[in-house]
Amino acid sequence: MKVRFIIFAAAFAVLATGCAKEVTTTKNDAAKRHLEIWMHNHYPSVQKTEPGIYILNDVPGTGKSVETYEEYPYIRFEYQSTDLEGNYKDYSSPDIAKQLGTYDVTKFYGPSILSRNENGITAGVEAVFSGMKVGGTRTAVIPGWLNTYKRYKDEEGYLKNVNGDNGIYTVKVIEVIKDIKKWETDSLEKYVHSIKPGLDSLKGGLYYIQTQAPSDTNSFKSDTKILINYTGRLLNGRVFDSSNADTAKIWNIYSSGRTYGATTVIVKDEWKKYYMGTSSSGDEGNMIDGFAYALSKMRTGEKGIAIFHSDLGYGTKGSGDKIPGFSPLIFELEVIGKSND
Repeated sequence: MKVRFIIFAAAFAVLATGCAKEVTTTKNDAAKRHLEIWMHNHYPSVQKTEPGIYILNDVPGTGKSVETYEEYPYIRFEYQSTDLEGNYKDYSSPDIAKQLGTYDVTKFYGPSILSRNENGITAGVEAVFSGMKVGGTRTAVIPGWLNTYKRYKDEEGYLKNVNGDNGIYTVKVIEVIKDIKKWETDSLEKYVHSIKPGLDSLKGGLYYIQTQAPSDTNSFKSDTKILINYTGRLLNGRVFDSSNADTAKIWNIYSSGRTYGATTVIVKDEWKKYYMGTSSSGDEGNMIDGFAYALSKMRTGEKGIAIFHSDLGYGTKGSGDKIPGFSPLIFELEVIGKSND
């Protein structure tokens, strides 16, 4: 009898081992169970949608459908995100910043433009947008394993490969954009023609308005050091940079660690190689293209306004939290003349 028991136990162990091999586990098993329990406790009637988000609230829009990346590669939207406890992580609203006491006058607030390719939008956020229309607002729980730019065929793939923090996201679709360059060009033309009807661009996407004629029309030789003044703005008028201390103070971007006043620029034969500073030993092209190209057309004593699209500025990524991606820029420029240094 004892021998039979041992044989039976051994057989059961082999069977149990074989069954265990069929059970797959992932690095997010515990996190998944935790989220399921949290959802059951807080939103028991909400069902999970593919590839694993939970839609808590949905106010349908009445405009164009968001469709797919191929149809509309860009979305202009407002957003906010919190953790599961309701603590804010990110937001586009200045009102939320003021409420939290984190408002920064130098920071850009408002709708952002998002590229929907795999390098521009996470799988979770793309899932939130799915099925929405312009004007719609949606709030959803995005599991941490969907906070990735990579795409997997199902939830199992995300669970096996991605770690991240759970979050609650609210998005409002302002508009969908098929051709981002046309969108920027239309925005520029509308702005430019409102202040200077009929003005043509000097270069694709760059407009220049002369506000003071030069006192000397001779061009500058290569390696000449010239002095300039400048102020940079977004199309909404907000100043993000200036060489003038008073302007910087007015717009609350003044820094005591910076030297204000006329700025030295080193002229080169090719405008893309202009330098800002007293030495050309730094990296080439440390000026954005629109800024450098406009300066290359200016002469001593001249003042003007350069307006150009993001391809000649800070591109798809923008610059810090002051300039969002896909932002046309305005620069008020003055060429004082040659530097005596």
